[in-house]
Amino acid sequence: MARKRKASQPASTWHLMLAFLVFFLIIAGISWSDQYATIEKDNSPSSSSRFSGLSLTLYSSPDCSCCHSYVNYLEGRGYSVNFVKTADYLDYFEGVPEDMYSCHIVFGDGYYTVGHIPEAALSKLFNERPALDGISLPGMPAGSPGMGGIKLGSFTIYGITGSQVGEFMVI
Repeated sequence: MARKRKASQPASTWHLMLAFLVFFLIIAGISWSDQYATIEKDNSPSSSSRFSGLSLTLYSSPDCSCCHSYVNYLEGRGYSVNFVKTADYLDYFEGVPEDMYSCHIVFGDGYYTVGHIPEAALSKLFNERPALDGISLPGMPAGSPGMGGIKLGSFTIYGITGSQVGEFMVI
């Protein structure tokens, strides 16, 4: 007959190792899913190929780590990006309504874009050339390009003209 462990006795080494292994696998699974959970999962050709070489300049805080991931995202879709980390990056937001701010701003082809804008919105902006100053995906939503996490809902991209803000598109 198996001997019962008393409540006051410590767990065996085997039980501790098993618990550690389960914990490690859970953490590794979460990290892996965050790393690969992005807004665009398919490997279809990017619509930005016609913008290959379009020069963009991105201004961000020197302390921001997600902006580098967004630069990689843009470059992976054919854009040429001049990445500028500066303590004065907020100076470049002049004229952008504060509720449209994010961790960086990008200038290119006569527009500005604020935040982790998906390529579909960039493509629409550069193709349709609307009478806007720029577009914004405010904040730093999980699952947006360059951000970790899982996209839990739709992203509303806002069009901005002066101080006027309206819906540009929903992705």
